[in-house]
Amino acid sequence: MSAPTTAVTPALTRREVKCRDAARRPRHVSTYVGEGVVVLLAPAAEAAQLDPDSARELATNLREHADAVEARQRTSAGAAQRTRF
Repeated sequence: MSAPTTAVTPALTRREVKCRDAARRPRHVSTYVGEGVVVLLAPAAEAAQLDPDSARELATNLREHADAVEARQRTSAGAAQRTRF
């Protein structure tokens, strides 16, 4: 099953951050904007180990995706209020 697709700005498409699993094999943690939510995909059935730079990159990606979701919700709420009047 593939990840849901959503119309987002190109800068906020799926993003990947390098990490390692418990056996120290290279993996990725991914984030993207879903339908009104931020989605975090971690290695299947694994713990993701991130170095400090990767942890900061992941935090930035999550923050930017959360901001995009909130902006979309504000835009939708504003449009709904305008149609009431």
